[in-house]
Amino acid sequence: MEIIVPSVSHFNDCWQPFIKLFQLYWPNCPYKVSLITTDPRIGNSQGYDSRISFNKDNGWSANLDKSLDSWEEFVLLFQDDFFLSSKVDNSFVEEAYDVIKTFPKVNCVRLYPCPGADKHLFDKLGVIDEDAEYRVSCQVAIWKTDHL
Repeated sequence: MEIIVPSVSHFNDCWQPFIKLFQLYWPNCPYKVSLITTDPRIGNSQGYDSRISFNKDNGWSANLDKSLDSWEEFVLLFQDDFFLSSKVDNSFVEEAYDVIKTFPKVNCVRLYPCPGADKHLFDKLGVIDEDAEYRVSCQVAIWKTDHL
């Protein structure tokens, strides 16, 4: 699994605080962090392990869609303006990652419960009803790349 952060160059004011807070609250992150951007000058010198850059901004979702072939089966999606504000629990992230790898019908595991689950399955994980509002979220979540 790799962490991906889709963005565009006109949101570059978010990138430095994102990385600073990410490193502060998840210093032992075991995953590579990649920025999807329209700015070819940005790279690991800014704290990202890698980047995918597009010469032209085709829109957030089109840029994300074009980049998905670059990763394996699972990605952890972050937004560039979603700043961590407390320590990340690696064991919870691993538990969520195990769930999406183990259950074929699970295509996304949201790590930010807003709103939370309609039915709880495990200690901190559950299911959101198919017809629930805000069922799909772009906040922190593990996705199967073929469903993202």
